[in-house]
Amino acid sequence: MTVTISRDDAVLGFVGLGNLGAAMALRLVERGWSVRVLDRDDARVAELVEAGALRVDPAGLAECDVIIFATPDERAIRQVLALDEPEPHVRAGQRLVVHSTIRPSAARDLADAAERHGAHVVDAPVSGGADRARRGALALMLGGDAEGLDALAPVLDDLADSQSRLGPVGAGSAVKLAHQLVMFATLAAVHEAISLVESAGVAPSAMLAAVNHGLADSWVGRNVGFFDELARTYDEAGTPVEERPWSKDLAAAAAAGHDAGLDLPLATLLAARLASLVEDHARTTREEATA
Repeated sequence: MTVTISRDDAVLGFVGLGNLGAAMALRLVERGWSVRVLDRDDARVAELVEAGALRVDPAGLAECDVIIFATPDERAIRQVLALDEPEPHVRAGQRLVVHSTIRPSAARDLADAAERHGAHVVDAPVSGGADRARRGALALMLGGDAEGLDALAPVLDDLADSQSRLGPVGAGSAVKLAHQLVMFATLAAVHEAISLVESAGVAPSAMLAAVNHGLADSWVGRNVGFFDELARTYDEAGTPVEERPWSKDLAAAAAAGHDAGLDLPLATLLAARLASLVEDHARTTREEATA
């Protein structure tokens, strides 16, 4: 019989309070969950404490019923939990929810390491951005056993209005990387299209309006400014370019292809090229807005 996590008595640990993680943690606090937060940035932790969360250190995570991760990669998870140490910060019966975008093999390795200590992992990468996170309107791509996902349903339901159960641990991560590959391939095409029409004296806004009435219509084409704003947010937070999704997620997609013995030339090309396109466009947009 599945024991469902309840906001009446469950304690949630939340690790990683970046742009998206902070919004998710705030959503859970506002929905009445008991949330304990951990981040290397004390100012981010203080904001969540002001909203009603409690501060926790790595050792204190062992007291939580569920630990949720929105960290840049799996290395941060292993380090925080001390999974490779004799006395890790996990306990039997805990459920670990990995929202981080990582390789499928990394998700499986985390699950194996946690299982050795009696804890259970689901990979649950997200799409939607901070605004949707605050509304509980994220899309979740889930990998894990049905019992674990059923037990976590009250938490996941408060974060997302779309949930896709895709298979065992690692399946969610594979689909998230596929999502990022499709999205960022479109974004790269949009940036090159902008350069093309500007060379012909056409305003990018006019091009995008025309394209979005045709078969090339896309969320990316209708929301190019989303990525400019996200780059600005990362700049303000001091997030290195290599830790931003148009860098790390594409690198992870290319690495996942290598892990599987696949040739993914587009992922490799985008991993090398897209970051400069996004960062240059965001910088130009800001300069034009302040000129």
